Amino acid sequence: MMIGGYTLDLYCDGALDCPKKESTQNSNGTSRPPAQYYGETGQECRKQAIEDGWSLSLKEGLCLCPACAKAGVKPSTLLHSEPIDSSEP
Repeated sequence: MMIGGYTLDLYCDGALDCPKKESTQNSNGTSRPPAQYYGETGQECRKQAIEDGWSLSLKEGLCLCPACAKAGVKPSTLLHSEPIDSSEP
């Protein structure tokens, strides 16, 4: 028997003080992501996340939680303001 599935763990790329940026602790001491979706395909998981209000950018690999998306936070403003020197090791 073959079993397959997909898990999508989301962390907010929005406001610096957003509580959905960090993992939280379960009662047994393990950590969990702020949002987690399960499905048979990635598309199914993304659809669930979008229905819950998450804003996803597959091209940039960024996402915003429902609160940051509603507030109009732009994840691109949190990226490096200066060019990264790729010649450094």
